[in-house]
Amino acid sequence: MSQTGGEAMALAPWLKDGTAQSRGLSVEKSSPFLAAMERFVETAGEAVAEIVGSGAAATLESVESASVFELLGAHTGHPAAVVYSTALDARLAAILDPAAIDLIVNAAFGGGAATRTPSSERRPTAFELRLAGEAVKRLLEDLSRAFAPVVEIDFEMESFSAIADTSLLGPRDSPATAVNLSIRTAAGPLNAILVFPAAASTAILDKFAGDGSGEDAASETIWSRGLQREVVQARMTVTAILDEFALTLGEIAAFEPGLLLPLSGEGEGRIRLDCAERGVLVCKLGERFGRYALEVQDFIAAGETAPVATG
Repeated sequence: MSQTGGEAMALAPWLKDGTAQSRGLSVEKSSPFLAAMERFVETAGEAVAEIVGSGAAATLESVESASVFELLGAHTGHPAAVVYSTALDARLAAILDPAAIDLIVNAAFGGGAATRTPSSERRPTAFELRLAGEAVKRLLEDLSRAFAPVVEIDFEMESFSAIADTSLLGPRDSPATAVNLSIRTAAGPLNAILVFPAAASTAILDKFAGDGSGEDAASETIWSRGLQREVVQARMTVTAILDEFALTLGEIAAFEPGLLLPLSGEGEGRIRLDCAERGVLVCKLGERFGRYALEVQDFIAAGETAPVATG
């Protein structure tokens, strides 16, 4: 007879010992976070439309794990905004494509496709930096609105310049989450990476956990049910033990075919099923279709003494 994961968990409380807590969930696997990113890209194009022109549309390319050093080191020289959030008490970064400033300027003034000249080959003017910085500010405002249905998080740009220091977001070996997006404009695609270091992502998860909103509760329930489904479907080796008793090495060395080993009888004919070296079921020996079979009688509660004699 088959059972659902929920029924199996109800019947076998010992399975719950292996259930992880949702607090261990990483932000790139958090449903509320991913939902916020989806909302963000839905309106990010409109957020910068006044600067890069109408018709801009954003696409979420990927959400992945890396380290702060990997992300900042691989984009040294790229224009980036250092962002501070009072609600999170943490910093993050918005890294732009090397030619993003030229692209934004061309799109803003209808200059057609950008030349894609690397920013390291031409020093942007103060006006161009302000224009690009304004585009980033619009995106940050839109990012805040994307989180608003679940939690209130502010994002304020502290500075906007080329990346020169790989420790500007904290320890270089700190884990981080990278949200890669692309905004299609008349001058070409504007690629950007939102970098959430561990301090920011952990604070976001804490916000989700403390919010208690229906969306957050539902997402954690879905995650928990998924974990339960994986747990109850995992294949484990089960060992049936009729009796246990102690013998000396000399007695064991004297074993030979035909030798009869008397059982202690203290188990009263019951058989214990062990899983992962832990007693989980008490069974009765029987027969079915001409073969030995086991009839489940009861579950062994945590801490209960096993019914099979241990000598």
